[in-house]
Amino acid sequence: MLSNVKEGGLMKALLLDGLDGVAANIFEAAGIEVTLAKTIDRPDLLRQVGAYHFLGVRGATKIDRELLDAATTLVAVGRGGAGMNGIDVDYATQRGVVAFNTPGANAESVAECVIGVILDALHRLHKGSTGMAQHTWLKKQCNGNSLRGRTVGVVGFGYVGKWLARLLEPFGVRVLSYDINPTAELPWVPFVPLPALLAESDVVSLHLPLTSSTRGLVNADFLNQLKPGALLVNFARGELIDEAAVVAALATNQLFGYATDVYPQEPPTAEYYAASPLFSRPELFTDGRLIMTPHLAASSEEAQQTVSEALAKRAVAYLKEGKIPWGANFPIFYLASVADARLIVFHPDEQGMEAAVLGEVKGFANIAASINQRVAPGGVAYTVIDVDGALSRELINRVKHLPGVIAVHCA
Repeated sequence: MLSNVKEGGLMKALLLDGLDGVAANIFEAAGIEVTLAKTIDRPDLLRQVGAYHFLGVRGATKIDRELLDAATTLVAVGRGGAGMNGIDVDYATQRGVVAFNTPGANAESVAECVIGVILDALHRLHKGSTGMAQHTWLKKQCNGNSLRGRTVGVVGFGYVGKWLARLLEPFGVRVLSYDINPTAELPWVPFVPLPALLAESDVVSLHLPLTSSTRGLVNADFLNQLKPGALLVNFARGELIDEAAVVAALATNQLFGYATDVYPQEPPTAEYYAASPLFSRPELFTDGRLIMTPHLAASSEEAQQTVSEALAKRAVAYLKEGKIPWGANFPIFYLASVADARLIVFHPDEQGMEAAVLGEVKGFANIAASINQRVAPGGVAYTVIDVDGALSRELINRVKHLPGVIAVHCA
């Protein structure tokens, strides 16, 4: 059920999936009415989402084409966390709805969990704990290895990868990094080709986004390039992994262990549990060579608050100031606010559209500054216009009804 829905003409935000009161406070301080709900049944959500200008989620609520079509007043959607899983970004772009996430907000929490699972696996803590639960003393069978002096390869050197490298410093390890973006490099962390990283690392930790080029990246060929007996950690996305290839590498001891917090289906269905190779070898789990957790790395209380705060601040900056968040589906722009009001008009990237929009605005207001950006040639573009004085209802309606205009946001 919805709560705290107020009547009036102010902007309204709906926060789902456990986004907490920290976010609500930020919206309310900005004069935006906010509704907090852990979950809303899909039929109820489809009926009521049209009342809101912003929708914030974590991972449970899917913002798909059906929901976007029902959200007739929506101007932005945000996902608390890395990636935009669960958001139909392409369709949001076609609708002129800004979609963004909160990269880095939970990075420290994820990196801490990666450190924990590496130590767990190397020191055979999971195997020993499982034995104790079965009233079996496995001290001699759990001789482990120290992390100190080993090489850790970080594949994907974004926010989480950098936090991991920082947290590894006191352990006296050699850290190698790889990323398709060379600007991600840190001067004190060697940046090496992927084959070299795989061949030299005792531990390989994955921190890649899910893209067409990374889906299924960890296949038999990838695993055969690993240093024999390496530990593989995946706290990124389940779809990066060929699960059958991982289980085969564990069986031949090419992999010492595999630790994962992510899966292709979350939460897994009964069909997934039955079909997944990861769940076909329970002895690997009891032996501590296969460690699986339910996507909890970003679930610390501190991470939840940080994510909620970051989401709310980014949303407010767009709703109230017209600042598109970094990493959104629309490119950011640099235009200092030099006037009283800002109008953002989404339209096709076609000759004459920007001129038509500016021409309409000039008839009603003095334009202080403007800028035009496009997502891709021939796709969707937007024009930002700063004007002196308030935006009249007549002006907004005239711009909305210009041929080709997709959506209009007033800040």
